[in-house]
Amino acid sequence: MAEKTTRKFAYVTLLLNSGYLPGSLALAKSLRDSGSTIPLILLLSKSNIPFETYNILTSSGYFERIINIDSDLIASKAEERYQLDEYLKRSDLHLAMSKLNVWRLMDYDRIVYLDSDMLVRGNIDHLFNDHEQELKPTDIIAASDSGWPDIFNSGLFIIKPSIEVFEKLHTFHRENNSFDGADQGLLNEFFNLRGTETGCHWYRLPFTYNCTLNSNYEYLPALIRFKDEIKVFHFIGLNKPWKNYNFCFNPTYAKIFNGEQDNLYALWWNTFQSIQIDTASTSYTGIRLLEASENLQRSFAD
Repeated sequence: MAEKTTRKFAYVTLLLNSGYLPGSLALAKSLRDSGSTIPLILLLSKSNIPFETYNILTSSGYFERIINIDSDLIASKAEERYQLDEYLKRSDLHLAMSKLNVWRLMDYDRIVYLDSDMLVRGNIDHLFNDHEQELKPTDIIAASDSGWPDIFNSGLFIIKPSIEVFEKLHTFHRENNSFDGADQGLLNEFFNLRGTETGCHWYRLPFTYNCTLNSNYEYLPALIRFKDEIKVFHFIGLNKPWKNYNFCFNPTYAKIFNGEQDNLYALWWNTFQSIQIDTASTSYTGIRLLEASENLQRSFAD
């Protein structure tokens, strides 16, 4: 009988500038706190961050590998910038397509990609074994987007790496524009909306694995009903928890969590404030990390 080959799995996230450093660290800490045994890989634009940020990341111990993708950054095309700037109102996402590099990580049999503005609330390692027989390189598993459920949100997705699929994505992008100017529009065209043409398929993941917040419409009764089943929170939009302390504790959010966690953004802050990273010269905790990422607000300093 042939010996069973050990399968290699990895979580992957992306950091393109130091402004998202708090998010990357909180995501990593939340995965560790969940009891995950799967390694976390960081795709990093090293040229776009200062040495201090890089030193914090390498000293954190959260990442099994930090891969510099400076030579493989993928930008939105000039003809896509109108959609990105005017429709999506997110010009900061002009390099977000760089996450396509996850398809090039051929050392791994399955990858769960997570954006750095996510917070894991329960162990999700089972995602590496679910649908094991069905998942092909031409498949993607992701949750519906709350703003338009017939497409998926690309903040979390599960894939099997493939150089062939990566190259097809590149070719597809050269020949077609993303309808939102960023990665989500492109990936939905390729795996979903034009899947018959590309030979690809989107499998739906429950919304509890990518619960998007900060949207224009929040279905609070369902949020309360499923609050104990939510595995991953996704802090979409410009108002990230680490960018504005006061907004994070906005009383308009329903106080649905017991104990000290009195609103949704407090969940992120509880994780972030538990982080301590010791470099050779400095110990970094909450405020020092915000200073290093240039996210310190006046409300902290006053």
